[in-house]
Amino acid sequence: MNKATTRSLSIFSLCLILLLTGTACTGFSEPLNNPSAITLPAPSESKKNETLEIALKADGDRAFQRLKSEIHRIAVLTGGTVGLSALHIESGRCFSLNGMERFPMASAYKIPIAVQLLSRVDCGDVDLDQFVTIRGSDIHPGSGKLILTFKKKAASYTVRELLELMLLVSDNTASDALLNLAGGPEAVTAFMKTLGIRDLDVSRSTLNMLADWRGIDELPPPEDFSVEKYNRLRSKVPMHVLEKAQNRFYSDIRDTATPDAMTRLVAMVHCGTVLKPESTTLLLKIMERCKTGQSRIRGLIPPGMATANKTGTIGPGIVNDVALLTLPGDAGHLALTIFIKSSDRSLSYQEQTMAQIARYLYDYYFFNGTASAVAASGESCSLQNRICCRKDVR
Repeated sequence: MNKATTRSLSIFSLCLILLLTGTACTGFSEPLNNPSAITLPAPSESKKNETLEIALKADGDRAFQRLKSEIHRIAVLTGGTVGLSALHIESGRCFSLNGMERFPMASAYKIPIAVQLLSRVDCGDVDLDQFVTIRGSDIHPGSGKLILTFKKKAASYTVRELLELMLLVSDNTASDALLNLAGGPEAVTAFMKTLGIRDLDVSRSTLNMLADWRGIDELPPPEDFSVEKYNRLRSKVPMHVLEKAQNRFYSDIRDTATPDAMTRLVAMVHCGTVLKPESTTLLLKIMERCKTGQSRIRGLIPPGMATANKTGTIGPGIVNDVALLTLPGDAGHLALTIFIKSSDRSLSYQEQTMAQIARYLYDYYFFNGTASAVAASGESCSLQNRICCRKDVR
């Protein structure tokens, strides 16, 4: 806390002490000719500290209620269901809206894939500089760079290059290749459970996930796959089949997570309890350079502030972003997940609401960090213990 803040809090504390103890000058109906003649008893240090804590907690409660009210208002405007989980890592305080409800992760599931892959790097089972061969049949539909630039029958990329493609531009081809290298969906989910994260399931490749979303019952064999064949199958799906498939997708538990689970994973990565320091730094530094979702959580964050994020999108109705925000000065870090599902609003509108929610949370934990820390003091709080989490579940 800087000197100016300390001085302001001291002045505020003294004023409040005067009001609470009744020693303020309330018995005069006219201005004093010589105010300096009035001598007030000096409050004890323990009384100052006690009153300051009461004042900060009360102010924090009021700020929290305003935050809660405004986020509820904006959540309704998305036209869908919002899942939100924010954890101020240093104080352990959190805000959660539908935080224990399952949401499709879409490409946000590339975070747990990256974590599992890097855990294998840490164990020596995978080398970041080893080469992975990508063939024409390995090019998968959806987002990314390889689907646009791949022209050869086969090409080799290092694991590091594929990791960057997966996290920077959400490349689906790179993601599916790394998912195999990570041990497959079951291995990713199993690793999450060893971390104590049980409400996060990775179940399919991006190819199979998109096929289910589009109502495609059967794909060509892997060795005979091509994007052209996929597009032909996609174009033949009747509209009523497509609608049923997409409605079913929202209730499918595969490749879903609760916002609380995803936020916890990001916080654990930041705290260094999941990966070795080199892998932790690599992952977060790549995510800081993420090129997708500039209008989502990043949209209204002040320029120059470090934001490590990964987005996820399927169709117009599933819009996600997961981030680690570094707050100014010594205000700490905010792990934040915002999921939106079943929305009938435009993508740009959903992104605007997401950016506004993120900015409210950013400001709350920055400007109320001291109050949060005071309120959290004395509570048993850890990433494994939700007792201190201040929840608001709709």
